[in-house]
Amino acid sequence: MAHMWRNMLLRKFASGVWSLHLDADEFLDLPEGMTCPDLAERLQQENVRAVWSVMLDLYPTTAEELPDMRHDAVIDLERRWQFDGRRHLRLRLGKAPKTLFGGVRARLMLKHDLNPKASWFDSHLAPRIGLPPPRYNALRKPVLFHWGEDAILHSAHGVNLRAPSKFLLPLRHFKFNGAIAELIQFAIESGSYSGGSAEYIAVETLLSRMTEAQDTFVGPSTVPYTGFEDFRRTGNADSFD
Repeated sequence: MAHMWRNMLLRKFASGVWSLHLDADEFLDLPEGMTCPDLAERLQQENVRAVWSVMLDLYPTTAEELPDMRHDAVIDLERRWQFDGRRHLRLRLGKAPKTLFGGVRARLMLKHDLNPKASWFDSHLAPRIGLPPPRYNALRKPVLFHWGEDAILHSAHGVNLRAPSKFLLPLRHFKFNGAIAELIQFAIESGSYSGGSAEYIAVETLLSRMTEAQDTFVGPSTVPYTGFEDFRRTGNADSFD
């Protein structure tokens, strides 16, 4: 029902124009000096109507830092944020991007035995030989597109418009911010998210286990976020030369 409503809104207000599709905790990164209109103009010149983004979870060092952020009126972008500095997606011609690395949630859910998709091999042998954790959450998102009568938004992570295998935009996703505790409580009590808010139940369990074990978000590939170039250097932004 939500996607039907979004398609109706797009047809009414975004037909024939470029539009960005971001949640309140998502921030699109572009090279220094480039604006969204600049990017849209470049895409239009290349006859492109949609472009993929990779959702990169940013995180503090420990779960204990999250309560300290609860009183922030907005997400404090000046805090020390980090991300897993590995290439997450590979673009493919005529297909949705392929997941190469599932990101911090996939890594931590596997570590704390909370990923229902993980096999015995994934949990016990794969980490020892350097294989990435199995996919946990969707990382691709068609974040910018030019709407038309032929367009259909299938979900927040899929649209029928063909996106080129050339452009990949980095999307900072602040899943782990000060509002997460209240969001988890609302999601669990209302059951209004997918699967009876199963994802938020899992995140609550993960944060509890991390706190009890005095574990951190930090992993082998953790790097500090300082700007767009961090994403380009780690393979999470393509074709902006």
